[in-house]
Amino acid sequence: MTGPIVVMVRTLNERRNIGPFVSAYHEWVDAILVADGGSTDGTQAIVDNFYKAQLRTFNERVVKGGDAIINPEGKHINFLLKWADELKPEWVIFDDCDCTPNARIRDEGRALFDQPDADVLMAVRLYWWGADKHLPQLAQVRGPGIWEPSLWAWRPSTGMRCDETLEWSFRFVPPPSNFRVRSLLPPYCLNHRAWPNEEVVQAKVERYRKTSGLNIQHPLEYGGQPADLPEWAKE
Repeated sequence: MTGPIVVMVRTLNERRNIGPFVSAYHEWVDAILVADGGSTDGTQAIVDNFYKAQLRTFNERVVKGGDAIINPEGKHINFLLKWADELKPEWVIFDDCDCTPNARIRDEGRALFDQPDADVLMAVRLYWWGADKHLPQLAQVRGPGIWEPSLWAWRPSTGMRCDETLEWSFRFVPPPSNFRVRSLLPPYCLNHRAWPNEEVVQAKVERYRKTSGLNIQHPLEYGGQPADLPEWAKE
């Protein structure tokens, strides 16, 4: 039987996303750890509504682009991993606050982690466009029907940690590919609601340009044409 499962997530002014995120895991995991980077929008009060959720403040901040504040990503994730170690979990799940598992993953829950031949679980992410579309090219970069899963959960015994020299992005060392990997393909998926409307898109593009120093494009410039969500993605 699977031992403790701990979910880890970073937040910084995620009032819109934190409730749905915690709700998606609350019934079937043992603890949800929220490392808040200094929210001022009520994110923290929402976390308090869930008895399995705990919040700690991550205090490291960096100013980019003159006035944009970010939490250094590698250090922020390692802060969560060290916290999770205190609970001695068998598995940790790590994801962004705007990404939630679909109904198939929720229904099977802990059974997905009862895998003695796996140290890492990868899952396909669908990148939603608005409320009923997605950008299929981002989850099928090698061509239609060829799904590309990415890191979702792993056993702490792998010793994976983040490279702390990276501030705007993150990289795990050793990489997940060094371990026994199981991939969850459709009808399993994670629903990434990064772009609910054009206002959010523009705000994110502007913020990412400031914080990365890169010419970040509009999602439709690199994500291709939106398509209807498949039935198995819906919740």
